[in-house]
Amino acid sequence: KRKDGTVIWLEDHGRYVFTEQYGYVYYVFVKEINSTRHEERLKVLVADDQEMNRKLLAFTLEGYYDIEEADSGRQTIEMLTQNPDRYAMLLLDLVMPEVDGFQVLEFLNKRRAEFHLPVIVISADTSVDSINRAFYLGALDVVSRPYKPETIRMRVRNCIELFMRKNNGI
Repeated sequence: KRKDGTVIWLEDHGRYVFTEQYGYVYYVFVKEINSTRHEERLKVLVADDQEMNRKLLAFTLEGYYDIEEADSGRQTIEMLTQNPDRYAMLLLDLVMPEVDGFQVLEFLNKRRAEFHLPVIVISADTSVDSINRAFYLGALDVVSRPYKPETIRMRVRNCIELFMRKNNGI
């Protein structure tokens, strides 16, 4: 245990190493390059057509994750298709023009073998039908706006942790 409260233990589960700081567990993606480990933070894709919403989520999660942004459902699908293993989490708005969040969820649901990605829906649409449809299509959690930043951070962390444990046998 370090003086700053960080605990690092030697549980190495393939691509992830675990650290704990002040009671929070963090996962660090590890690349093997020339037998030397290079750490980088997990990447979260924030998909929302409203720039202010994307920036608020990015600000909320900065320092914990590397954030990339998509301003439409179509761009989200393109980014995921180009790099299927790049992201540890997708934060997805439901209401977007052209390709909405439900269509993104349907795309991911149809291609589960290719995309192993937990999704949290973040939306102002809190109707029971929308929430149930999002869960039916594979969302792990639904967060309504307005939200508290600490709640978002904890939900993202918990969903990533549960997803990794389920898929990596941790």
